[in-house]
Amino acid sequence: MKFLLAIFLCFLTSCSEKPTKVQIAWPKQNNLNDYEFINVELPHLKDLTTLSGENFSFKGSQNFYGVEAYNKINNFTSFENMHSTSKNDLSSKSISLDLEPLGDTYVANTFESLLMLTAYYAFEDIRQKAKTYFKIDSKAFSDFMALGVYPLWLNSKSYPKPLMTNDNAMYSVLVDTIFILGVGDQSGLPFALNIGVFAHEYFHRIFHKQVWQNSNYNLWPFFKSSILKEHETTKERQSNFWLSATDEGLADLFAVAYSANPEFMSVSLTGKSEQILKEHRSLVNEFARVATYENLEEKTIDEKWVKYCDKNYYCLGTVIAKTFYMAAQNDISILRNEILPLIPYGLKAISENFSKKRLYSLPILLNAIVRNASPALKNNLCQAYNQKFHSLMVQIACP
Repeated sequence: MKFLLAIFLCFLTSCSEKPTKVQIAWPKQNNLNDYEFINVELPHLKDLTTLSGENFSFKGSQNFYGVEAYNKINNFTSFENMHSTSKNDLSSKSISLDLEPLGDTYVANTFESLLMLTAYYAFEDIRQKAKTYFKIDSKAFSDFMALGVYPLWLNSKSYPKPLMTNDNAMYSVLVDTIFILGVGDQSGLPFALNIGVFAHEYFHRIFHKQVWQNSNYNLWPFFKSSILKEHETTKERQSNFWLSATDEGLADLFAVAYSANPEFMSVSLTGKSEQILKEHRSLVNEFARVATYENLEEKTIDEKWVKYCDKNYYCLGTVIAKTFYMAAQNDISILRNEILPLIPYGLKAISENFSKKRLYSLPILLNAIVRNASPALKNNLCQAYNQKFHSLMVQIACP
């Protein structure tokens, strides 16, 4: 019966111009921390049974071997060569959805099928919204991307100890793929259904394409050498810490803008053991309010955060995201329409600086954004900068 149904679904999605309508899980409009079932259309879909479309396709059960993958980097000649070769090295299976028609809508019979329908719709929507918010043409929007479901992220073939197996999602630069890991013991809504988490991971792809694959600069040799380098200087270590914090902070900012939820991770972090993570990744909780660049650097923040934030670039990332959220006056509309269009200027400046100095510091991002802001927004940005990055103000073009 399922075989006949698969033929029927394929016939509909391949031969009809009418978009396919499916049921997904989505945040409630009146309560962003709760989800409901809604019916949506998938206009760019080519094959519903395997979730293959014009912009995304799903693959399942990949085995990624970290040591072997990184050992091959020296053989690659470009980002494109690395992505295509590494993707071919992934052992993966085509997924197969378990669906049934309910009127004119296809409904998932299993959690995994619901997860993948929701993720497919979300990434199509995120892609379109990102184009609108950032107002740029980017390889992140035009390059086809695979979505990996339930991978095994392993250390190596000879020592197959899992590094990550559940309750997470990640963008891998090596294979230009977003992986959605399985559900484990997470207490709240699985990350595998959290649209804010999806947006966060998709921004990492934007960051990579705009900073490292910027067509104006050939950063491939520098990128490759930095990956292969066994020892970092103190300046390089600081540069990489700031860069990781910037990537994570801007990814959270985009996730907030997309989901319209300044604590988008809270719905997925409801257990006591997850409380500290929930607190420090929210833009409206106490940590984001009191944390600054200075008290994190000098370890003068509340004692409960000192140990947690030591060498933890996510903490500084929250300060970066909070800074721009404050500049948007905590208004999602201003964040989407005025702040996010400035982010590409910052990414371009980071890329340009790497082409010359091979190092990064936070004023590069902050300066590029404030210099391209309108006068009114520039005032808000400078106020936020002064509050969160006071010691760096001598390097920033604020009056």
